[in-house]
Amino acid sequence: MLRLLSLAALVVVAAGGWTGAGAEPPARLPVRPELATRLGWGLVLQLRPLSDDDAAEALRRSLAERGVAASADLVPWLMARAPRDLGTLRALLDALDAHALARQRPLSLALARELLQSGLPFEVPAAREGGGPLP
Repeated sequence: MLRLLSLAALVVVAAGGWTGAGAEPPARLPVRPELATRLGWGLVLQLRPLSDDDAAEALRRSLAERGVAASADLVPWLMARAPRDLGTLRALLDALDAHALARQRPLSLALARELLQSGLPFEVPAAREGGGPLP
């Protein structure tokens, strides 16, 4: 344990910091208090997956930051039909924005359907409810 404590101190001094990951924060680890405080010396964050509501809000904020007006039903429709990881959803928004700009049309459900039916670089699953084809 003392070796680990010394190693932690050496890494912080030599490298200016370190990054670790675990299921519990340092204060809850079953280690000596000195090591727990050393490990938790800097910023400690808890990462969690985004809920559907959080992802939808992130998409709305992304649209607002771009200054793009979109129909109110667009984000829920995309959330029901596209892969729900934020990277894919933002890439889809980028593609929709470019598609709308190229056609000089506002972002709408009709435009999203047009883009999704024209083909995308990723697989779009069927709607979660009903399991049928894209409407």
